[in-house]
Amino acid sequence: MSKRLKEKLRSLKPKRILDVATGKGGFIEFVLQTCMNCKSIVGVDISHATLAAARKRTANSAASYVAMRGEQLAFADNTFDVVCISNSLHHLTNPEITLAEMKRVLKPDGTFIITEMFKDNQSQTQMTHIMLHHWWADIDTAQGKTHNRTLSRQQLIGLACQLNLADLDSFDIAASASDPHDPARIRELEDVCESYFSRLLTDNGYSQLINRGNELRKRLRNTGVDWATEVCIMGRKKTAMIENFEVP
Repeated sequence: MSKRLKEKLRSLKPKRILDVATGKGGFIEFVLQTCMNCKSIVGVDISHATLAAARKRTANSAASYVAMRGEQLAFADNTFDVVCISNSLHHLTNPEITLAEMKRVLKPDGTFIITEMFKDNQSQTQMTHIMLHHWWADIDTAQGKTHNRTLSRQQLIGLACQLNLADLDSFDIAASASDPHDPARIRELEDVCESYFSRLLTDNGYSQLINRGNELRKRLRNTGVDWATEVCIMGRKKTAMIENFEVP
C-alpha cells in the first residue's frame, strides 16, 4: 500500500473505523498494521464465507466483523472517525447508495477513504489484469452475480465528488515493480481462470466467454501481468454548520 496513505492514516489517529465490503480482510489488515492505537475497526460484508476468512486473517486484533449490506448500515449517524472501502465498489449493486450510507455514519470532520483500481492509463502488462477482471466480471454478471467492470479514474473521482466532501484529494497507488512473468503470479491467476472456466463449461451458451478466456490465457503467458494501479480518494465530512451555510 501507498506510503502516503499510511502517513495520512497515522496522522489521523482514528479510534473507530468502518470498512465496507471488507471481503477477506486485506485492507483491514493493512489498517491494523498502520493505526496501532485504533480501538475498534468494524468490517461489514454480505458474504459469510469471506467474513470467516477475514476473522481468521486478523484474529486477536481490534477488528470485528458483521454480515451487513452497505446500502443499509445498521449504525447510528456520526459513529466512525474513518470510513473506507477498498477495491469493492465494482461489487456493489448501488454504489451511490452505499457511499451515502458510509457518509451518514461518518462523524463530522471524519475522513472518507476510497481505494479502487481503474481501467485507463495502464501499461500493457497491467491491462492484462484489467482484461482478466473484466472477463471475470462478465462471467459473474451472466450468471446473476453482481460484479461490474472496472471504472475509469475520472468516473471514480466523479462518484466521490457526489459526496460533497471537504478537502477532496486523490493520488495513485502503483504496485511495486516486479517480474510480469513471475511463475507464481501466473500460476495464481491461471488457477482463478480455471475456476471460471469450470463454471462456463456447465452451459453451452458461453462459447464467446470461453473464447475470450482462451485468448486471455495466451496473453497472460505471452505478455505477462502486473497489478493495475489504484486511485486513492480521500476527503472530510463537512460539519453541519458548513453544509447548512453552503448555497444549494
